[in-house]
Amino acid sequence: MAIKMIKVKCPECGGTMDIAQNRDMAYCTYCGTKILIHNENEKIYRRIDEARIKETETERLIRLKELELLEKEQEDKRKRSRAKIKWSLLLGTIGILMFIVGYALGESTGDSDSMFYMIGFMGLFPLMAAFGMWGDSSDKK
Repeated sequence: MAIKMIKVKCPECGGTMDIAQNRDMAYCTYCGTKILIHNENEKIYRRIDEARIKETETERLIRLKELELLEKEQEDKRKRSRAKIKWSLLLGTIGILMFIVGYALGESTGDSDSMFYMIGFMGLFPLMAAFGMWGDSSDKK
């Protein structure tokens, strides 16, 4: 029984080769390209570049990780901003209360050297700290 051969031209290098008719695939004897054959009337040539497929998959995974990191950085920035607002409001409130209470009690004693004036003066420090938090615009972690 003789094996029937068909002529196939390689889509990559253009080389002509004989392939047994009953085979579904073959490799080019000149360049090694994988050639898929579906039926005897229709021949489909495909060059499967597995390295390129892996490279594309790796690039996609890297991009997904970059997006995840960017999202995490943005969430961290929002959390830092919320904490900065809370702390500045707290310090501002403490400073204003110290300032008002200190000077009000200092005036009520009638003594110009009262310690209550010192408490009022010390209320300026939390106020300065609250405003100082917003003076540094750099995003240091």
